[in-house]
Amino acid sequence: DPIPRLKSGTALAWDGGHYMYTLLGAAYEDKSTTARYYFYRYDVSTSLWTQLANTTHAQGAGNAIAWSGYDDMVYVLLGSIEHGTGFARYNPSSNTWETLDFNPSWTVTDDGAFLVWTGGEYLYALRGEWDETVPHNDFARYHITTGTWENMNPIPESGGVGDGASLLWASEYSDYIFAL
Repeated sequence: DPIPRLKSGTALAWDGGHYMYTLLGAAYEDKSTTARYYFYRYDVSTSLWTQLANTTHAQGAGNAIAWSGYDDMVYVLLGSIEHGTGFARYNPSSNTWETLDFNPSWTVTDDGAFLVWTGGEYLYALRGEWDETVPHNDFARYHITTGTWENMNPIPESGGVGDGASLLWASEYSDYIFAL
């Protein structure tokens, strides 16, 4: 069976092995009766999609996803300015979700939200362009073992983080996170 149509906030993460995990996103006009919670896994070796447990929060343009090799879990930001935002962790071995504390200094995420794991106990996050009228450069990190957030120096871009923002960490350059 084909997967449902991809929408704003579609995001993909690889576990370093056979699987990719994906959030299928949602449109701003998807209201509570049509909210989307789709979560899928793609098996690279068999080319098969499997629908997994639905996400804990409605999805939207502010979705972001990252695999953490630290604890072999999938972390997600879910939602948008229209749907609100949640933060959760997926356990692949039990096909279950756990809702986590969202960054207490952020209200929502939106276009350009992004998560990246950096090889240790931290995930780094971009909040995205949650207000279209003012440039935003919100950048933070999440400590996996303590479940706490820390705001970092803003991304140094005068135009702010836009719709297509992204982060990348490469083990060969482990002291850096690259951002577009």
